[in-house]
Amino acid sequence: MISQSKSKKKFYLLFGLLPIMGILLAFYISDSCVYQHASILGNLSDLEKNFDPVTCEIILDRVINFNEKCEPEIEIMDCG
Repeated sequence: MISQSKSKKKFYLLFGLLPIMGILLAFYISDSCVYQHASILGNLSDLEKNFDPVTCEIILDRVINFNEKCEPEIEIMDCG
């Protein structure tokens, strides 16, 4: 009976920690340069299909922030 209670505690502990670790990993990945680079490139691709000056300015700000802290640098675009 004692071993069953210990195994249940381990089970609950394991499945209690997994979501917390997943959330922390998601926050780490979302702040990573690789994720930001892919996200910006996707936004630029969408912008090429459907140009909007307001959206262009928002993406330009993201590109500038990205270039300040990450590599490779993304070319600064003209929102004209």
